[in-house]
Amino acid sequence: MRNMEPMEALRLACERVGGVTALAVRLGVEQPVVSNWIKRGRVPVDPVNQVLAIERETGVARHDLRPDIYPLEANGNGNEQGTDHPPHAPAPMREAKQEKVHE
Repeated sequence: MRNMEPMEALRLACERVGGVTALAVRLGVEQPVVSNWIKRGRVPVDPVNQVLAIERETGVARHDLRPDIYPLEANGNGNEQGTDHPPHAPAPMREAKQEKVHE
């Protein structure tokens, strides 16, 4: 799939689920919120999880929605793929092993 402009990606996301109102319902936000994203031409950085929710609900890639947060990177095979985490976000923490306490 070709890279697209964020506004085009947001409109595609709306189309895929049946419109602005349908996308708002799937994301758990009011319809004017999504309309404002379209008016401004992008999904807001905060909360970043909106970008991921749109990707999950519509299949529109996070990179297409916010290439400034999720840039494409070469994956070693000459192909490009979106990053899993925004560059400014900390990597997920690993669960600490719990030591057994002997009584």
